[in-house]
Amino acid sequence: MRITHLTLKNWRNFRSVDVDVQERLFIVGPNASGKSNLLDALRFLRDIARVGGGFQQATASRGGLQRVRSLAARNFNHGRVQLAISLGNAEHPETWSYLLDFTREQRGQHRPVVTRELVRHQGEIVLQRPDAEDKIDAERLTQTALEQVNANRAFREVADFLESIRYLHLVPQVVREPDRAGDRTEDPYGGDFLARVAKTSRATRERRLKRLNDALRIAVPQLDQLELIRDEDGKPHLQARYRHWRVRGARQDERDFSDGTLRLIGLLWSLHEGGRSTGPLLLEEPELSLHASIVRQLPTILSSVQRSGGPQVFLSTHATEILADEGHQVVLAESAGAARRVERHEETAAGPRLEDARVVIAGGRGLQDPSNFKLLDDLAAAIGGHAAVGASRAVVDAGWVPYSYQVGQTGKTVKPEVYIAVGISGATQHVVGMKGAKRIIAINKDADAPIFRLADLGVVGDALAVVPKLIEEIQARRS
Repeated sequence: MRITHLTLKNWRNFRSVDVDVQERLFIVGPNASGKSNLLDALRFLRDIARVGGGFQQATASRGGLQRVRSLAARNFNHGRVQLAISLGNAEHPETWSYLLDFTREQRGQHRPVVTRELVRHQGEIVLQRPDAEDKIDAERLTQTALEQVNANRAFREVADFLESIRYLHLVPQVVREPDRAGDRTEDPYGGDFLARVAKTSRATRERRLKRLNDALRIAVPQLDQLELIRDEDGKPHLQARYRHWRVRGARQDERDFSDGTLRLIGLLWSLHEGGRSTGPLLLEEPELSLHASIVRQLPTILSSVQRSGGPQVFLSTHATEILADEGHQVVLAESAGAARRVERHEETAAGPRLEDARVVIAGGRGLQDPSNFKLLDDLAAAIGGHAAVGASRAVVDAGWVPYSYQVGQTGKTVKPEVYIAVGISGATQHVVGMKGAKRIIAINKDADAPIFRLADLGVVGDALAVVPKLIEEIQARRS
């Protein structure tokens, strides 16, 4: 189950938001346009649903109704704040829907009060407020049904889902000095991050750290053997071996890691903490402190984790590299007090996904011109529906093809039955992404190209001459 639709009215700087939501929602916009405020709408619902929270506490912790209600609210939705979500999946996008409308008391303490609360399950109304009892006892409207276990029994699934929403904006210095956060739990800034890792069962922790270690090798190749240790005072630390000119390298922990390394570790761990049945992970500018080449890989990481059962992701960003992702939605937060969908990215290729293809045909600078990539499309078509086209980083950086084509250390990792490298020299960063192929065929006019050292079959020749002949031969044999 995931959030499939989000509606906001008069929430903070937003007069109106009404968007469908996919597995990944990327929120972009200029500074002070409200990207964080959009994420905070989901945190608000979480704070209402969670134990020890509630409607009054969630509002008060944000400075009261005057802080969460838009300044433009007077002439819209009768001045009331509204948050509404739909929950479901691709086949049934509205299995559940929850709507909360609220304002403040006209007299007395001017507390926030519920003006409407509506829950539907598969279109049928499960709860609608105000009800008859609310009209008799107006004090009941200072609480939502969502936060009350005796009132949310019929839609407990919604309450549990919202309570499981997580927010992450990890601050490396807070991770290094957790005492600054005191006894705070579920600290989005990382004060309890090491404690959370330590509390995870040993088997689960070791499995996750191994996955993190594998991912970190791409970003920080010198870092290896990531593990949890405890010092003489029993405090947990994340330790890794940092390889350098000495044979055994040196041991380092979070106090030595760079800010980017710590933020990446926190992001990867949080992605693996959640699952399909939990609420989304909210990420605030995950690109901070990360090199652009690593930021370009975040979409691939998100996609990979979600395919293996990871959580839905909402993230705010200024990084254009992240927007190269496939299968996501982009929402633009505008300074005029609205948010609108500006892009919906889906995979539109006629053939299989690059990572799933049995045959991958990758092109490099040896194709000489972007228009010659059509030769690879024609070759894939001749081979059949199980072939996909990829590319080297050099041609992606040159703008010949989109980033989604890139195979290599800073692109996608593929393990097809056959990998055909066309006009690719075989640089190390490219080889990292395709060396798992069962059979490698190389076509290159440079007989000394490094790719031939890996190839099971090598053809020395101009790709522009060889590939058309290969297409003709395949078509002739098929006919």
